[in-house]
Amino acid sequence: MAVRSQADPREAPIVAKSKKSKPLDECAQMAKRTYKVWPSAYASGYAVKCRKAGGVAKFKKGKK
Repeated sequence: MAVRSQADPREAPIVAKSKKSKPLDECAQMAKRTYKVWPSAYASGYAVKCRKAGGVAKFKKGKK
């Protein structure tokens, strides 16, 4: 029975991918400041409503 050595040149080394998080947009940042837990259903819904309104500037005008 043949035993492979640990440094077998035929096998490619396993390289772990780094986890790079995407920067949050303005609406997500505003939701993160407003709610304690991010991501949560309430904070995500808040960010979605902001995005549908057209951004932070337009969303804040409608909230007054």
